[in-house]
Amino acid sequence: MFYDPSDPSNLPPSYARLVAMCKELAAEGKACYIAYDLKYLYNGQPKEKVAMITWASDDLGINEKMIYSSSKEALKVKIDPSVMVQANDEDELSIEHVLSM
Repeated sequence: MFYDPSDPSNLPPSYARLVAMCKELAAEGKACYIAYDLKYLYNGQPKEKVAMITWASDDLGINEKMIYSSSKEALKVKIDPSVMVQANDEDELSIEHVLSM
């Protein structure tokens, strides 16, 4: 399924689950790394980006943030993403934000 930015209501179900999972983790005071293969339309043409998202809500403790920050580069080498996103709130986690990177 290709996400069409001209129809934001057409959010891929897998991305909607990803956002819900991040909200749950934030409520538990946890963070995570996400590798997401984003298939989308650009000027009607199918495109693809592998996004590496580091999710750490603003409420996360400093020790947790340091752990995720320090290990991000090693994971980046393994994933080789097209785009890197540091998401600390829902706006930065939005699919529109990821596509704008």
